[in-house]
Amino acid sequence: MQKKQFSKIIPLFILFAIIYVFLGTSGGLNIYDEAVGLFGGERVAGGDLPYLDFWTMYAPGFYYLVALVGDIFGNNIMVFRIMTNLIVLVGIFSILNIGRQLYKNLYGILPAFLALIWLSGYFLYGKAIPVALVLCFVSILFFIGYFKTGCSRSLIFAGLTTAIVMFFRHDFGAYLFIAQSIVFLTASSSSDSDNKAHRKDIIKYWAGTAAIALPLGIYFVSAVGYDNLYMHLIEMPTNIFAEYRSLPFPIPLMSEAASMGGQIKEILFSIVFYLPPIIFLITLNKLFRIGQSENESIRSIPNIIQMLIMICGTLMYSQALVRSDAEHVLPSMMFAILLLPGIFENIKINKLRIVLTLSLSLFVMLLPSLNKAQTLSKVYLSSNSYELTAGKSFGIIVDKEWGKNFDAMIHFIQSEIPEADKIYVGNYSHDRILLNDIMIYYISCMVSGTKYHELHPGVSTTETVQKEMIEEFKNNSVEYIVLCDNSEFLEPNKSSISSEVYLLDEFISENYSEIKSFGSYKILRLD
Repeated sequence: MQKKQFSKIIPLFILFAIIYVFLGTSGGLNIYDEAVGLFGGERVAGGDLPYLDFWTMYAPGFYYLVALVGDIFGNNIMVFRIMTNLIVLVGIFSILNIGRQLYKNLYGILPAFLALIWLSGYFLYGKAIPVALVLCFVSILFFIGYFKTGCSRSLIFAGLTTAIVMFFRHDFGAYLFIAQSIVFLTASSSSDSDNKAHRKDIIKYWAGTAAIALPLGIYFVSAVGYDNLYMHLIEMPTNIFAEYRSLPFPIPLMSEAASMGGQIKEILFSIVFYLPPIIFLITLNKLFRIGQSENESIRSIPNIIQMLIMICGTLMYSQALVRSDAEHVLPSMMFAILLLPGIFENIKINKLRIVLTLSLSLFVMLLPSLNKAQTLSKVYLSSNSYELTAGKSFGIIVDKEWGKNFDAMIHFIQSEIPEADKIYVGNYSHDRILLNDIMIYYISCMVSGTKYHELHPGVSTTETVQKEMIEEFKNNSVEYIVLCDNSEFLEPNKSSISSEVYLLDEFISENYSEIKSFGSYKILRLD
């Protein structure tokens, strides 16, 4: 394809990307994951400090971003969904930039197109993942810029951006830092004088990272304490999360779903789940052969990019090894799709190479495309849809029966409970927890009466934490409690096993009485 023709496709792709990303923005409401980010940001905006004033196992960056955006543009769900869409678009265009440096013609657009389908196919609103991934690719672009121009300032900017990634997802930032350090040292490992000079420039990358990471680290350690920070950011995700949130690896071509649609999605995912490591292994083998060859240098720009993408993507795959679902495969998949057009490049028959590449690409697109189609159907076609009107949820489309009850409950809370009061949103039982409806806090504009607005199994199910929560109820004069039915949430991990700690349930039962119910939601008041 000629360069002129290729340049005409880019504006069309950009237009399609903008339309596709924003389609279905109002669809669905994630009462837990989306609300974790939004209500956490609201608490930060109110002066609370993560880890000290409220419990969280995530890096603090997204909470501060939500607080800032909410202060400027207004605090409601649609504002933050638009923000996420814009961030996703920046990520897609960053991948487009990287892809065009790796491949010629349409192959250069293919990774960006696949990224568009994946990032728009899953519910990423209220989460730090899109921000962290975008910053990863921006850092990679700066990193590549150094090898293209030799300008050491690019390394400094790459390091600064890596540190900002850590602020949003400390694990992603660590993976990126390790990958870029390995690639830099590998690319400058020969003994010639030029590479020796380049090797010293790694200090500039490390200095750029430290310039932001160290002050932020020192601030949070001094503010909340090293042990507290370590428990939330390291101990919790490494050990407790692995026990209480883990999901088994999918068995290829097997499904236990009841519906036909569910079976198709599970079978697709059971194969897609294993694609990233396969693509990384093929790339590793290709780079190894290049390293043994005298005809091509491993230090060429395309090979440096592939090495970096492969290492970073492999590290990202550790997310999926613990919680083996689509959302945790997605970060690794974003790196795998950058390498996908190159895994068949050794096939000399051009038509066969094109057919194989397009076939694999279409397969990779199927699962997120089905998810997107399901969202669009509920928003634009379903007769069972309902538009929320209460609080900050205005314009969000949900299932009718649930939505009417949820709306009525929020209206009741806002009309009957004084705004200055602190409430608690929990579950029918607290000896076994998977999640709770944090969105009630956010949409109703109510303040949490406990630092544990997010109920996490292995934390809120323990005797120590439940005793702490009971004391907070007393100290904060929590008069109203909202309880939600969580009995339908079962996973094959320790979250489905009772801790046999009933202190909080007994305290609520002895001191609060039901005054109103809305579907499965119950509102209790202090006796």
